[in-house]
Amino acid sequence: MAIQQYKTTYGVLPFGEEKTKQDTVVESEYKALMELLTCVDGPDPDNSVLKNVRGIIFLEVSNTYPEKGYIDPWGQKFKIFIDTNYDGKIILDGKVIKGNVLVYSYGENKIDNKGNDDDICSWK
Repeated sequence: MAIQQYKTTYGVLPFGEEKTKQDTVVESEYKALMELLTCVDGPDPDNSVLKNVRGIIFLEVSNTYPEKGYIDPWGQKFKIFIDTNYDGKIILDGKVIKGNVLVYSYGENKIDNKGNDDDICSWK
């Protein structure tokens, strides 16, 4: 929801103008995205909050965020996919999923099952 609120406010998805071929938010972009949505420097800050020029907090975080980052209950980072080419779909493990933002957690087993097994998915 935070990413959708960002899109409603600024008229673009985060990274929508910078990326065109890859929908996955990779490690280096994850920190920037979280700082952009929270307006708080996380671990290894990169001053990306400047892209949120209005300083709107789209995602509330706990007081442990600056040291641990934005993680699931099992201590893992979320997998985030953003439809950066605005075609209304994201391809995940060969499957086409309609939408412009997908988020999932590896779940308790901490294994990336591409949205299956115990993975917790925003699209299911």
